[in-house]
Amino acid sequence: MAAAAGAAATSSHIAATTTASPSLTRVLAIRHGETDWNVAGRIQGHIDIPLNGRGRQQAAQLAAALAAEHIDVVISSDLLRARATAQAVVDEQNQPGRMQQLRRRHRQQQQQ
Repeated sequence: MAAAAGAAATSSHIAATTTASPSLTRVLAIRHGETDWNVAGRIQGHIDIPLNGRGRQQAAQLAAALAAEHIDVVISSDLLRARATAQAVVDEQNQPGRMQQLRRRHRQQQQQ
């Protein structure tokens, strides 16, 4: 499984839940594929930067590595880079409707 997680490595945005047996649930935290900003060392935050060619290849490799896994749900950020990586996994699983999207929100602390 370590090879699968390493296939797409930049920022953690995807969590895939798999059920190995009725009494065991595994959660896989997987990072989205590479973007041009990753290569340049730029911080992306909530800026919606898509995967580059290598990132799309990493997503495809990840999907192939997880093809034999039973995945119940894929949870992804709504940002392009995370969504594209997650969609590759969902497409390989041939399970449309298994992806849920999230947006992380930050609250400002009020100063007193």
